[in-house]
Amino acid sequence: MKNRVQTFLVKFKNHITFEQTAALRSGVLKAMEYNANILFHNHADGETLRYAYPLIQYKRIQGKAAILGIGEGVNVIGEFLSRPTMQVLIGPQPVTLEIERAIPRMITAQVWENEYQYTVRKWLPFNKENYDKYRTLCTDEEKHTLLNRLLTANILSFFKGMGITVEREIECRITQLTNHRLHTFKDTKLMAFDAQFICNASIPNYVGIGRHASVGFGTVVACAVEGAE
Repeated sequence: MKNRVQTFLVKFKNHITFEQTAALRSGVLKAMEYNANILFHNHADGETLRYAYPLIQYKRIQGKAAILGIGEGVNVIGEFLSRPTMQVLIGPQPVTLEIERAIPRMITAQVWENEYQYTVRKWLPFNKENYDKYRTLCTDEEKHTLLNRLLTANILSFFKGMGITVEREIECRITQLTNHRLHTFKDTKLMAFDAQFICNASIPNYVGIGRHASVGFGTVVACAVEGAE
């Protein structure tokens, strides 16, 4: 079935801060001497970006490092895990990654009549245009409406990125904004949100939505599942 999505989550024993998630990504690439499959880094060559949904994502889950493979990214993760050593540099610090758990999953990702409850952490919904618009809005209701629209668009982008045709309208509504603050990423300050939302789409746990999903931003989990940080 075209709407079946396979994921493979590798959780490590090693503790990292959220800010070190991007360094984990860099460390993996350095360990592979930059000869890694394009899905590890989303660069078609040294400079050109691969403008597609990231199929390998680097996470911090319960305070520990993790890597998630999605779809084609599942098999590609094996290129790193099969190395004789999993020593990486996280910033200046050499770290030997130790696997705690490896969790393969397969779910049917589609839009249903039922609704599901999710949490999204450190979600970056804005490009410059949307952020400028957000800042002009006067009421919480207007801001909430815009965020609902962006959330729906981000989830639709995930489905398109997985090659899944959506045959029913995606409906999302944010039920709680639990936190919002600025994060610095590559010397740029970005507004991130934690939120709980209800949606009629089934979404695999720990996939990222919104900007910079490859390095831990916008990680979605069902409300009953242990969340990412």
